[in-house]
Amino acid sequence: MLIYTKPDTFKETSIAVQDLANIQAQGAVVSQTRRYPGITSDNLAARLAMRDLASVSTPLAKVRLKVNRKAWNLYPGDVFKLEWPALGIAGLVMRIAGVDGGSLTNGAISIDAVEDVFGLPSAVYTASQPTGWTDPVPAPSATTPRVWSKRRTGTWPAHSLHRSSPTSMPPTVSCRPWAAAPRQGR
Repeated sequence: MLIYTKPDTFKETSIAVQDLANIQAQGAVVSQTRRYPGITSDNLAARLAMRDLASVSTPLAKVRLKVNRKAWNLYPGDVFKLEWPALGIAGLVMRIAGVDGGSLTNGAISIDAVEDVFGLPSAVYTASQPTGWTDPVPAPSATTPRVWSKRRTGTWPAHSLHRSSPTSMPPTVSCRPWAAAPRQGR
């Protein structure tokens, strides 16, 4: 079982995957729980669950290779793709477990490698569940434009009365043209 965070509610939820052939071979279910609280994608959680299942239930391919000195810069933990057409192996991702640099008289390097279990599988056999979330805000609807008219409202927006700058007065202030203050000096 893999526990992750649901993206719409931010609550923990789980996904379960099983290897039925392994259950039949062992005669019992061996359950493990993994927690990934930072994962919020249903698809990624399913892929991680499949990866973790493969890492604990699949017998991994192991190989010991003797290579020349061109592999001098490979270290434990490095990853490479193994191509071996004679055995029908194409693009098998391997991880180096150990390196023996050989001796000065013999230039061969021995590499112990194991099939990589940390790669994410591209195929997922569990379907992600729909969120069930509905948007509480309705979609915007079309509106009809309004024309400002002195006769209709009796007010004018302040930015249409001032010629200096539309930002000199807040746009929420309005003036009544017929109630303007009398000029000074009359």
